[in-house]
Amino acid sequence: GTQYQRQDRQEWPGGLPTLIERRVRFVYTSQGQLWRHVTFIRRITPQEFDARLASGALEVQAFAGDLRGGAQLLTDMAADRAATMSRMASCPAGRRRLSLLAASVRHHFAPVIREACARAVLEAAQSAPQQQPSHGAEAEGNLA
Repeated sequence: GTQYQRQDRQEWPGGLPTLIERRVRFVYTSQGQLWRHVTFIRRITPQEFDARLASGALEVQAFAGDLRGGAQLLTDMAADRAATMSRMASCPAGRRRLSLLAASVRHHFAPVIREACARAVLEAAQSAPQQQPSHGAEAEGNLA
């Protein structure tokens, strides 16, 4: 099977924020079809979260420019929930954060976008009808 691991914050209704590690394992049939996935969730300490951040394992947070440690993420949970795009766009500091995030997305996804565009151009060229030479009156007029 294939698996991935992710660290995140979680807050159940009425509960306190906690840091978790989520491991998802995909199980396939002998024909390669997805049969099921199994998810394991366990609480982790802020120190475990910080160790993963320092090792580069927390790509999503780093990708977004968010390098806060586990304890700070727990402290900021309510403020982060309130940080909508429209609220961020309404102030200079928020617009700077959005601009940095947009630049990071453009940078990281540029190879994927280039590949998708190249494939689209190739597919369009392959599916376009081939032009046949004209043998009508226009062609005869050009010979005179």
